[in-house]
Amino acid sequence: MGYKIYCATDKQNGKRYVGKTAGSLRSRISHHGANSKDGTSPMQRRIQEITVNGFEWRIIETVHWKRVNAREEFWIRTLKTLFPNGYNEHLGSRTV
Repeated sequence: MGYKIYCATDKQNGKRYVGKTAGSLRSRISHHGANSKDGTSPMQRRIQEITVNGFEWRIIETVHWKRVNAREEFWIRTLKTLFPNGYNEHLGSRTV
């Protein structure tokens, strides 16, 4: 089992968000929905507007935990998801 790198694509404007999860994608989507209620990040604000159902969610890679942060950063750079082009505020988190 590895970490999943996922991409959420806004169905209305095509902007994307890249994240990671050790659990299921379904669980992570639910977590995004719950955390967006009072959130201020670009992704949280957009979920407040269109809900998690306004995004297409998919796993783009499964990686070993030792490589997850580097691969998340790779995908954020590759897909150009940093705000304002996308919904990522940072080049990923350093937590696993």
